[in-house]
Amino acid sequence: MNIDSTRAKVKNIHTDTAIFVITLRIIGALIAVTLLVWTIYSGYKVVTEPQKHPAYTPWAASVGVTIMLFGFLIMAVGLPIVADLFLKLSEEIYQQEETGTL
Repeated sequence: MNIDSTRAKVKNIHTDTAIFVITLRIIGALIAVTLLVWTIYSGYKVVTEPQKHPAYTPWAASVGVTIMLFGFLIMAVGLPIVADLFLKLSEEIYQQEETGTL
């Protein structure tokens, strides 16, 4: 009987740790997406503000567009990762609700 209760406690600790790890991954991914949005905004700003410094006008637009394209590309790759992490988290929570360990 003591072994069964110990196994239940270990399983509960494992699922709690898994939820914590997945939550940290989601927070990290959301921070990365926020930084990518900021990068895209910075690229847009570089493209739209070369009139303030006419000497930089010839290359500022191409640099800004390049920054925006890379930001969109990386964000397009990152959003499915965030969605997958949310699905894993909801699956862990659902399993805990089914087993009654939540």
